[in-house]
Amino acid sequence: MTPVNPEEISALLDGELTPDRAEEVRRAMVEDKGLRRIYEQMAEMDRDLSSFAAACQFGPHVSLPSSSPVLGLPIYLIAFGLLIVRILAKILPIGPGIWLQTLVIALVAVWLLYRFLPALRTDMWQAVHEMARSSRLSP
Repeated sequence: MTPVNPEEISALLDGELTPDRAEEVRRAMVEDKGLRRIYEQMAEMDRDLSSFAAACQFGPHVSLPSSSPVLGLPIYLIAFGLLIVRILAKILPIGPGIWLQTLVIALVAVWLLYRFLPALRTDMWQAVHEMARSSRLSP
């Protein structure tokens, strides 16, 4: 019988040994207290690491809204409306085209503020913390 290395005890735990060599390693552990102690330590560490890995597994829980968050309109209608505004701005003379685009940009900005300002108020300290952190990181 060849001597048993601690690496072989680890391989026994992982099921990587041939059946004959696994039986030899088991017999050597019965006869040698040092090998048995190494096996017990490795087995305990293997159990701990397996339980930690199971506890740390990520379980995604994503819930999508049932309706469009954009004023109850489907997003393709919003995109189509913006496309029409862009085409009209190209067709109209430069003055009214610029006014039309400015008006639409203002409406979109107001809608975004209306939509996201309440969320920003509730997460204000998070936003302040993030801005402070990014300013510290900037040279």
